[in-house]
Amino acid sequence: MKKIRFLSVLLALCLAAAFMTAMFASCTGDPTGVESGTADATGQETGSGASSGEQSGSQAGTRAAEGPEADPSFFEIKTEVYDGVEYTYLSGVTEKGRQQKALEVPHEIDGKKIVGISYEAFKDCTVLETVLVHSNVEEWGGNIFVGCKALRTIRMDYADYVKAAREDPLVAEYFSAASAYDGTETGDNSIVCGLDRTKVRFVFPDQATYDFFATDYTWAIYAGLFTIES
Repeated sequence: MKKIRFLSVLLALCLAAAFMTAMFASCTGDPTGVESGTADATGQETGSGASSGEQSGSQAGTRAAEGPEADPSFFEIKTEVYDGVEYTYLSGVTEKGRQQKALEVPHEIDGKKIVGISYEAFKDCTVLETVLVHSNVEEWGGNIFVGCKALRTIRMDYADYVKAAREDPLVAEYFSAASAYDGTETGDNSIVCGLDRTKVRFVFPDQATYDFFATDYTWAIYAGLFTIES
């Protein structure tokens, strides 16, 4: 009788152990039953199942954090459609934005990615001293900063774009700047039109990014205004 009771207890313990093992496996997941991948800083999973376009993300799979200078209320946008595809541009600066000494072009506004800066977008922002532009901006219009008398620094956050472009030329088939007119008068349609060329500078984060822009056929005309962030 004691032997039967002992075997019954032993069997119960084995069943309990098997049940706990099954419960643990269901909570943690089967390591061989899920697609390999890791979560990046934004919480999005990257792994072998992602397409090449998804892996590159915003040019290089990373996105610089935005500061308070990127407040969407500082900017105006417009959306244009080409071949059925929508493209959103930063088209102007609001009255609130015109009061800022530093502005940062956002990655997106109202859920729409900003792909370019329109003609005269920052016109007459007379107190503006510094602008930060990220690599989501691939098109620069003319006369963007005309009338920005205090502007001294245009920070170019394009290191991720350059890295991705060097690894895969398809990432950047073209990089559009203003027309090649390199003047200083209002009608010349240059990015630096109306700015004090003795003081304004395009500031790059590293030598590789500097070199990329300095040798790009649409940007080389501005190379005399390039410098590297110290």
